[in-house]
Amino acid sequence: MEKTTEFLCPMTGRLLDLSAVPDEVFADKVMGDGFAVDLQGKDVVAPVAGVVESVFPGGHAVCMVADNGCQILIHIGLETHHIPGVYRVRVKAGQRVKQGELLVTADYKKVRKHAHSPVSPVVFLNQEKVRILKEDQLVKAGENHIVEITYGGQGECTTA
Repeated sequence: MEKTTEFLCPMTGRLLDLSAVPDEVFADKVMGDGFAVDLQGKDVVAPVAGVVESVFPGGHAVCMVADNGCQILIHIGLETHHIPGVYRVRVKAGQRVKQGELLVTADYKKVRKHAHSPVSPVVFLNQEKVRILKEDQLVKAGENHIVEITYGGQGECTTA
């Protein structure tokens, strides 16, 4: 059965195909399909209403479960957990969030300067299929109609 919901872009930057992420686990869709954003803004917002399942140590990633059951991993930059003072986490595990609510504030200039990459993957962990509608275009946190998602399947969200 297909489930649909409005999905907001979680961050500002250039919208990319997941294959553009310079990490094989994400680029090869080992964890699931999705897209990436070349981070160019500080706010990371909830793309859907749901519950924060986990916040990774240091705040570099958030996993949430949408009201429709979709599990979403939002990973902010790559290899940033070692950079002090980059993230200010605004939510905690178990917290219910509204669509568009602020999850994390990122010092995106530090991410762009010190991270392995500022490219930030957004992965759907329940075998969803994603079609990018605005590839290689600038998108803003909270913007709608950036991707088309076909929901379904079963998945698991972990903090490993």
